[in-house]
Amino acid sequence: SNVPSPYTIEHAQAWLERMRGNRLMLRFKKPSRIDFAITVDDEVVGSVAFIDVKDHMAQLSYWLSREHQGRGIMTQAVKTVVRWGFEQCGFVRIWGYTWSDNEDSQRVLRRAGFTLEGVHRKVWPKNGQFYDSHMYAIVE
Repeated sequence: SNVPSPYTIEHAQAWLERMRGNRLMLRFKKPSRIDFAITVDDEVVGSVAFIDVKDHMAQLSYWLSREHQGRGIMTQAVKTVVRWGFEQCGFVRIWGYTWSDNEDSQRVLRRAGFTLEGVHRKVWPKNGQFYDSHMYAIVE
């Protein structure tokens, strides 16, 4: 939901620079956001990120290019990043939101061990309509 469209080379360069900064910051303190790239054959095809990082918890955000969806790539990436968040960051709670009609994303979270905690009604505005948000979480 936070990937610009159209996605320009300037967007990509800014994202990579932020990732470099995250790597340096991780040595000294817990940043407010931690991004991981998903690559296939040395090409970035997606991302998993902890956004809105707080002391013991973080929100999960992710995206994957259309041509790589449906192969289990995202489920494996989410499982790996969540494990890293529990082990390396000391998180005890990680959560994520999905649009009500994004069943593929909900399936990724369930397969990664997340549990549906609730539905927030009419949260996302788009094209004059409001969509529900499904909140999933996993705890250590």
